[in-house]
Amino acid sequence: MILFANHRRTKNVGDLACTPYEYFGFPDKKLTDISGELPEAHAVVLGGGAIEYMMAGKQAVQQRAKARHKVAWGIGASQHGSSCHPAPPSGFDLLGLREFGREGGIYVPCASCMADFFDSVPPAETEIVTFFNADPRISRPELPDFPAMTNESSLEGTLAFLARGEVVMTNSYHGAYWASLMGRKVVCFPYSSKFHGYKCPPAMATVETWKEVLPRARAYSDYLDDCRYENLKFFRRVADLIY
Repeated sequence: MILFANHRRTKNVGDLACTPYEYFGFPDKKLTDISGELPEAHAVVLGGGAIEYMMAGKQAVQQRAKARHKVAWGIGASQHGSSCHPAPPSGFDLLGLREFGREGGIYVPCASCMADFFDSVPPAETEIVTFFNADPRISRPELPDFPAMTNESSLEGTLAFLARGEVVMTNSYHGAYWASLMGRKVVCFPYSSKFHGYKCPPAMATVETWKEVLPRARAYSDYLDDCRYENLKFFRRVADLIY
């Protein structure tokens, strides 16, 4: 059995959608929540998401996993109030990090780039939409009354909403990532290191500066193809390892 584990007990659409289990054909695969008991498996694939905090200390999730092969796929760190990444975790046969240029692992962006929606993105309907992290512990930027949504929605509904805007303003990691994959311009309100690892970075702003930052936001035409290429390449490495 190939065991996939990520955050499942959540309403955060990014956490739910980031597992490669949803997009790649492995035989005899099973999906489980990363915080629970991990059944014995031939291989365990952890990720994606900002789950590196679970990979340190005596109770590190990769140490608890009872598997011959251990893989991290598109994982990241989130150090609040910082733009710097910590040392990557150890204990993996393959360590796929979603931050571009980060040493110690293989660059592999979030596997959600493989979602079918990106194959036929509808045209934008309005100039600006806003997409916010619903976690009450995270400050929401006070912006004008643009169309708004939080990250507690379905993947299909979220992607359809993001596609409506020519510009997406967001404090969500996946909101910025998915909008960029669609070729939308993105203005991001960062609060942790996780926003400082995109290969094609959004424009970074604060509540006070977003108007002057907005003209600097750019669209990326080949970001989707690049992210899918890196995931397919990593998939082949994982398959070579476990079969």
